[in-house]
Amino acid sequence: MENKKQTKTDAKKVEVKTEAKEILTIATVFKKLATQGVKDRETLAVNIIKYLADKGVAKNVRGHDIKKERVLQQISAMLRDIKMERGKEKKSWWSMYTIVEDKTEGKEVIKIVPK
Repeated sequence: MENKKQTKTDAKKVEVKTEAKEILTIATVFKKLATQGVKDRETLAVNIIKYLADKGVAKNVRGHDIKKERVLQQISAMLRDIKMERGKEKKSWWSMYTIVEDKTEGKEVIKIVPK
């Protein structure tokens, strides 16, 4: 019988760490930007579109162009879901936030905060 020599790479499995790629959807960017607070929904929509465009994303997951009207519609839906605590029993992300609307010094701010 022949003795096979084991090399260091055989003896130790080399773990290759791959950088987790950020998934860019309107909802993930909404979560990121809305926690910082914005003046109004329209500003938030423009910021979401700009953020995605800066990252090179011009189409949504279905291949349609990202348009301001559609983003506004999605923002309204997500804010509604947060208010209604949609998916609370399944622990979805909407149920883990609350909406804070602050109107001080003539500045209106919409912000989502973790519970």
